[in-house]
Amino acid sequence: MRISVIIPTYNRSGFVGRTLDSVFAQTRPPDEVIVIDDGSTDRTPEVLAAYPHPIIHRRQENARIGAARNAGQHLATGDALLFLDSDDLLRPTAIETLERTMEARPDAALIYCLSQTIDASDAVTEPLWDYQTHDGDVWEPLIRGNFIRSTGCALVRRAALDQVGTWLTHSEMAINEDWEIWLRLAESYPFVRIPEPLFQYRIHGVQLTANEPDNYAWAMRVLDIQRERNRKNPKRMAILAKAYDTFYEGTEFRWRRAMQADWKALRWRSALNRRRYLNSLNHAHRIIMEKFAPFRAAPVNDAVAVSGEKE
Repeated sequence: MRISVIIPTYNRSGFVGRTLDSVFAQTRPPDEVIVIDDGSTDRTPEVLAAYPHPIIHRRQENARIGAARNAGQHLATGDALLFLDSDDLLRPTAIETLERTMEARPDAALIYCLSQTIDASDAVTEPLWDYQTHDGDVWEPLIRGNFIRSTGCALVRRAALDQVGTWLTHSEMAINEDWEIWLRLAESYPFVRIPEPLFQYRIHGVQLTANEPDNYAWAMRVLDIQRERNRKNPKRMAILAKAYDTFYEGTEFRWRRAMQADWKALRWRSALNRRRYLNSLNHAHRIIMEKFAPFRAAPVNDAVAVSGEKE
């Protein structure tokens, strides 16, 4: 099996070298390492040019993470691909363990591991990130939320990825593009979970963030895509209806509590803005739920289920 590691990067001159070092320190080195510089304006090009190990380096105009992953996928020749963010790290046995598991499970499209968090100096800040992870037919639990910490956790079978299509680009999906493509894979293939923290996810001060209305809107976009793809599957549509309800109820609860706190603190403008957002949220949710009316009574216990933004 040939393995390609694809690393999109943007203004990560202080981290990308350490990320590459973790790749070249693997007990099973990858067959190729592809770095897509997504229009960096810092010293990233110089760092990559001086890197001592062989890499395939391509630079493009800034188009964000989805387009950079697509560019790397287009260049890759591997049978399996690992998309590693340019500030995260692999533990030394990560690729060896992921490959061994994929070879043992030729039916699986994706093998993923657990993770730790690290800070800017590589110190471990969270020993293990492990909650409600799943394997096998994961579409149903995955539609309720992305339980795969990062793309760097996952080795993806190239044939399956090519079958479901390319990553959505920034104009189509500003965040959650990994969750969206994992769901496309989970529609048809099982996933396998490795219960070891073979991946280190870096949390530092210069990551991209989104506010809660944006987070909610892009989560709804993921569910909308799945609704369109599964509109002829009544059992999955019933599961999707519950997923919409869950995301709505959680967001509505948090915003109502924040609005009440604003009223008590006499923050009238903030409270009124939250009230307007809650009204719009409620109206949009009612419209969506009307489309699910034929499916909401359907049983879901026997459903057919093959179930941060950084560069």
